[in-house]
Amino acid sequence: WASHQEVYVMKKRLLSMKQVQELIPLSRAQLDRYVHDPVYAHLGFPKPHKIGFRVFFLEQDIVDWIDRMTTQRAS
Repeated sequence: WASHQEVYVMKKRLLSMKQVQELIPLSRAQLDRYVHDPVYAHLGFPKPHKIGFRVFFLEQDIVDWIDRMTTQRAS
């Protein structure tokens, strides 16, 4: 099991778009649609955090989203 410190670090770890693409094998264009296009709003894809000109996602948000999507498909 992860320690409390490891869990905190995971919840606060920032992922770049490229790192998100390693976890979710979709093109950048498709991920952008998931974030910005109202047609995909029902998927509940996590919103990015902007720091300067860069865009990041919280790792825990991405992991939770993947869990939700795989759970929904299994049901």
